[in-house]
Amino acid sequence: MAEAAQGASTATVTVIVVAATCILLAFAALAKARTRSANVQHLKVGEEVTATGRARRPAGGGERLRDEPVRAPRRPRLPRWARLPWRSGAAATPASEGDVRPMVLSERSRGPVEPKLVAPVLTAGVWGRAVDHGACEARGGRFVVRAAAMRGASHAFDGVPGDDAAGVVWNQRRESLLVAVADGLGSMVDSGYVARWVVGHAMDQGERLDPGDDVEHMLDRVTGQLADHMVAQDVDGATTLVLAEVRPAAGGAVVTTWGVGDSEAWVLHGGGWHALHHERRGDAENVTRQLPRHRLKRGRPQRLPAGAVLVLASDGFAGALGGDGSPLARELAGRWKAPPSPVEYLAQVDFVDDYWTDDRAVVAVWIR
Repeated sequence: MAEAAQGASTATVTVIVVAATCILLAFAALAKARTRSANVQHLKVGEEVTATGRARRPAGGGERLRDEPVRAPRRPRLPRWARLPWRSGAAATPASEGDVRPMVLSERSRGPVEPKLVAPVLTAGVWGRAVDHGACEARGGRFVVRAAAMRGASHAFDGVPGDDAAGVVWNQRRESLLVAVADGLGSMVDSGYVARWVVGHAMDQGERLDPGDDVEHMLDRVTGQLADHMVAQDVDGATTLVLAEVRPAAGGAVVTTWGVGDSEAWVLHGGGWHALHHERRGDAENVTRQLPRHRLKRGRPQRLPAGAVLVLASDGFAGALGGDGSPLARELAGRWKAPPSPVEYLAQVDFVDDYWTDDRAVVAVWIR
């Protein structure tokens, strides 16, 4: 009897210890999640975010505008089984770089060749993933371009199309490259169409600009045409937009940005990241400026050295890039020292993370 009682007592103590341990682990996980979701990094426009996530002022100074908080957007509301479909069953084995390289069948192949950008390109991930690539040259400068767009996990599991779009066009008369990213607001049913419409028309009209024309006037015209079209066709939608003009200059390029909403423009150089355009709110509200309701803000022209990478992205990618101690920023600082193959680029934009599940559109320009 005494031995049985002692055994029961030992079992009870064991159960209590295990239960207490589980409770402590649950509280620790909850605290970590709250810390991550409340992550805010305060940057001054023009400051860099290094690969370790620390902010610093770029060498040579530069204009300081206002202290703006860079906040990770709200976590998409998904059931955990929907957010983590790849975690069911055995753990996945990380893919090697060879798993995403093109399959070369010709023994005499000279390797991948960048096609010349000769017409406007619109890339949209409506029901899946899409990638485009190309290059352009002028006055001794060369730009290598990658563009990708994809439907996010949250939209895929809801059975709805993606709302993001990207565009690229080379204007030979101006000797300038125009790139753009738009993110349709998911709260309106036609927002994906609006995002594709505004990027497509901006690229088409951007290709026809003459050397003395003003890009801002072209964007105002496109915005007005969008508003008229939405009224005439009873379109229910809205979109963010970020657009950049990249012009060759001695030792690099001059970049001017225009933007409305939380699609962003960043520059990678020397292992560090700094923002050219961001409007992310400093509170927890998932609210953003949008077209056609609001006007685009123009940034000051920025001179970027050869070796820099200009990145335009919707918030499904830019939010992960700009967070404090961002693993994505750290990874890409190493991987994007040179342009990856288009297939590799698509795989990198399609990074897997249970927090970032929104649609993504990303254009990257390597300044050579």
